[in-house]
Amino acid sequence: VHFNPFGVIKYGEAKMEELMTVEELAEYLRTTPGTVYTWKSMGIIPPKCVKKIGRKLLFIVREIEEWVNNL
Repeated sequence: VHFNPFGVIKYGEAKMEELMTVEELAEYLRTTPGTVYTWKSMGIIPPKCVKKIGRKLLFIVREIEEWVNNL
C-alpha cells in the first residue's frame, strides 16, 4: 500500500526527501500527535524514520511507509 499525500521538502541541492510533520503522521496512523511523540521517544517508531531540523521533528515518508508495511 502506497500512501503519499505529502509535499516534497528540499534540503540541500541534490537531495530531496518527502517529509511529514508530527500532525500529518498522526493523521496517517489514525492517532494523536501526543501518541506519535510517545512512540518516537519509546523507539516504537524507528530512528531511521525521524529527521530533526532544529527543533522541528519530521518523518521521512519512504521510511514510515516501509515501517508500516512491515508491522
